[in-house]
Amino acid sequence: MATAFARSGATVGLVARDRERLSRVARELPGDHHRTFVGDIRDEGFNREVASGMCEQFGGLDAWISNAGISPVRDQVSELQESRWRDVMDTNVSGAFYGAKAAQDVLQPGGRIIFTSSVIGQRSLAGLAAYGASKAAIESLVRTLAIEVGPRGVTVNAVALGWFDSPLAAPIRADGDMDQAIVNHTALRRWGNASDLPGIFLFLVSDAAQFITGAVIPVDGGYLLT
Repeated sequence: MATAFARSGATVGLVARDRERLSRVARELPGDHHRTFVGDIRDEGFNREVASGMCEQFGGLDAWISNAGISPVRDQVSELQESRWRDVMDTNVSGAFYGAKAAQDVLQPGGRIIFTSSVIGQRSLAGLAAYGASKAAIESLVRTLAIEVGPRGVTVNAVALGWFDSPLAAPIRADGDMDQAIVNHTALRRWGNASDLPGIFLFLVSDAAQFITGAVIPVDGGYLLT
């Protein structure tokens, strides 16, 4: 996504915990004015630093994309440890909330807030109670925040991703039965690729999407259809 936005002419602020990997991504992006922020999005103050840092260096902020997310291994509710539940909720929900809160303070009319959600927030899957609950919470937050900031001309939406071939999904891909079940349940009969991802985000920050807010848009290859 960072590459797609940079190629479209955007100045990108990259956020992550791993300084080395973050710097490598920044070096590979088209253009040379991008900025990196190393920290933990579960820290409300860090989110404010990112928002204010972008505004101070570049004169403003046009869009905030909340994309950080984790999921533990598949645990039944009866086996789900408190620490794992808290880790998922703190990152996926609290981190997203703090980011949106920081962004809305600096976004001007026409600004955009976009959350990355998941089809698991709408269709439950055994073993992913924490992850599913976190994404359902995000989708509720989208609707509430859209109502609150709408009068200021700021839109808030979420993209509900299906099954993408990524490190987060590696344990499930490694399970042959699960892998095949997901493919069979997806209308396009395949997992999503990285190239399938940026288009919807680029659309949501464009002028073509200026009257879309409070929406949760699936990009799932048809997983929710059956």
